[in-house]
Parts: sequence; C-alpha cells; structure tokens
Amino acid sequence: MTSSEHVVIVGGGLAGWRAAEELRAAGFEGQLTLLSDELHPPYDRPPLSKRLLKADVIAAPIVFAREGSDEASLKLEIRAGVRATGLRPGVVRTARMGPDGTEVTGEVGYDALILATGVRARELPALSGHPRVHLLRTFDDVIELRKALDTASSMLVVGAGFIGAEVATAAHDRGISVTIIEFLDVPYQRSLGEKLGGIVGRMAARYGVALLTGTGVDELVDDPGSVHVKLTDGTSLQADIAVVGVGTEVNVEWLGKPGATVWKAGITCDAAGRAVGLGPEFGRIYALGDVSAWHDATQDRHQRFEHWTTAVDQAPIMARALVRDLAGEAPEATEPLLPYFWSDQFGRKVQLLGRPGLADSVELLHGEEPADPAEPAGRKLLAGYFADDRLVAIAGISAPALLGKYRPLLAAGASLEQCRAHAAAL
Repeated sequence: MTSSEHVVIVGGGLAGWRAAEELRAAGFEGQLTLLSDELHPPYDRPPLSKRLLKADVIAAPIVFAREGSDEASLKLEIRAGVRATGLRPGVVRTARMGPDGTEVTGEVGYDALILATGVRARELPALSGHPRVHLLRTFDDVIELRKALDTASSMLVVGAGFIGAEVATAAHDRGISVTIIEFLDVPYQRSLGEKLGGIVGRMAARYGVALLTGTGVDELVDDPGSVHVKLTDGTSLQADIAVVGVGTEVNVEWLGKPGATVWKAGITCDAAGRAVGLGPEFGRIYALGDVSAWHDATQDRHQRFEHWTTAVDQAPIMARALVRDLAGEAPEATEPLLPYFWSDQFGRKVQLLGRPGLADSVELLHGEEPADPAEPAGRKLLAGYFADDRLVAIAGISAPALLGKYRPLLAAGASLEQCRAHAAAL
C-alpha cells in the first residue's frame, strides 16, 4: 500500500466518522476525504431525540471531533455541504450550493469508496407538506421542532417507535399534552415482540401520555392553524403540532439503477463490509452503518441493523478489510456482530441485545409488570428470548446491570433452564 491511495467516505454521520478513525488506526496513510451533505461538523444523532429537545438543554450538536481525533489529527478532508449525486467507475459525482444559491457540480476520484450515507426519516404522505408537521433526523430538524415545542400546548406523535416515544417524553416533560398514534395493535411489536412491546407501550399511560393503537392517519383535515386528522377507526384528533416517526428509508437513490432497486433494503455486503452487486469495474467499495446490510452468519442472510453500536462495531472490521485489500493481503476471519440498542423513554431505559426475531418464545426472568397502572414505574424487568430452547436475545427495562450479567449466557446460547437458574442465583 502506498500513501498515494485515496479513500473517499460518503456520509458525515457516526459511520463515516468512525470509518475515518479506524482507517487511520489500521495504518492507512493515504488521502482521506469525507463528503457530508450537512454543513455541521459530524455529530452524534441519538442525543437529538434523547437530550436536545429538553427545555433546559442548550441546543448544540454533539460533535465527534475531540483532542487526538479531529480533522487535523486524522488528516481528514471534510467537504461540508457536499452531497453525492452519482457514481461511475472510480468517480463520485457531487453537488453543493454555491454562494449565489446556484448548484455547483463536481467530481471526486477514489481508489476505494466507503458508503456511509445512512437513512432519512420516512414521510407520511397524508401529512406531508403541512407546516406544523415535523420529522426528526438532523440537528436542523431539532431546531425547528424546538421552536414549535416552545409555543405548543398539544402534540400528536404518529408512530410509537423509539424516536416517537422519546419525542413524546420530551414534549410531556415540557407540559405538553401528547397523544401517540400507532398502527400496530402492540407498539414495538416488530422489535420487542408482543409481550415486552405491550409492557413498554403501557409505560406511556403510566407516564401520562395517551397511546392509541390499531389505528392510523386516514386523512388530513384542511386547517393550517393546527394539525387536524381523521384516523382509520373514525376518530378525529386535533393538536397544535405533530411529529411523524414511522421509520426510515435508506439513502441509496444517488447510486442510480439498479442500485436503488437492489439496495432499497440496504446495500448488501459481505461480513467485512465489502459491497456486492455493483460490478468489478467500480473497484473497491465498502458500506457500513444504517445504509448497509452485512451478511449475518447467525441467520445466513444479509441483515441491516439500524443501531448506533452497529456502526461502531463495523468500522474497525471494515477498516482492516480495506487496508488488507489495498495491500493485496488475504481476508481475515470475522465473527458475527451482536446487535444492541437502547432508548430512554417515559422515565425508563429500554435495552435490547441480540436477535429477538429468531425467537419462538419469551420468558420474563426478572420482575413483573405492576398490576396497578398508577404504581410508579421503577421496577427492573428483564426478559429472555428463546429459539428452540436457546437464548438468542435479552431485553431489559431499567435494568442495565442485569442485562450485562446475561451477556455471557447469550453468547453461549444458554437454555431456558440455565437462565432460570441464573436468575434465581442473582
């Protein structure tokens, strides 16, 4: 490997930043360029919904750069406000807004390309374009939503996912009346399953947030002074503002066809982040973070995990693979990643470790849901997810220490009997 090689990273979020850090740590000495479509320095996204909406917190992006790991020390060229618009072999097409407001196009050549473009918030067509309806994905979104929260007395949240719940928590803590609308009968059904999803969903009522399940937005009533909606069950609701949190879409359209079609569920990669499907003429291309679907040996399929820790875990693996590829060295063996995510909502911390989608049964190993809805939500809960009597995931509510004590059992694929014995001994 020579110092003349140029690696281009497309995406200025966590995945892109960690890719740059880990490439230098792996010994890459060549030119390193990061393209970011935002004007802010690379910053952390979880605090957008978990912290920066709070009234007593100063709204400032929490940037990744720190002493010893900043743009200068990494010898990293960050091109802010530059978005990728197309790809041809060895070249990324770009565009940026010029000082006079006109679009300026350009090109960046690469010897290796890292795709870390992440995802964007999915819009709800029925509410799209309404001035009082907000999405939350970027720091600029936070600024606009904070302005709305400062004057609102009521809010609708469409979607009871983790972003929706965190936004609802922040709004409620400001004294705003909040109603969450969830299309599924049980919130978090896809990520936590019905049992834990139901428990987490009922936390909203205990916290003072209304939760409507099994219904969705049918139509928007023309009313520019508020958000007035009719739901699929016939209910009519009205609020000062609304936030839509109904999932995300991967940012792959700029790659063009067939990429946008093939990768709408994530850019498919091997277990070290090498992108597959573009063809050898495009050279060395890698992907990580929310936009990528790495091969998961545990399930023998390509899987996209949209979690903060996934990008952190993937970055060193991908960086080592890229450096070895440039040097012409044989690939190294990799181990499957262990998915993990957390959410702070309704006064409690919800954590999930593992692959609950594999489970055929769920067992509550610690704690129980309070029978009285008015009882304070302070109890620790931990559930195990089992597939053929083998532990494949663990979920905790206000139980971070307990979750850590079950990690070895998860790694070993412990049986339900072993987990019960472990629970009795704690």
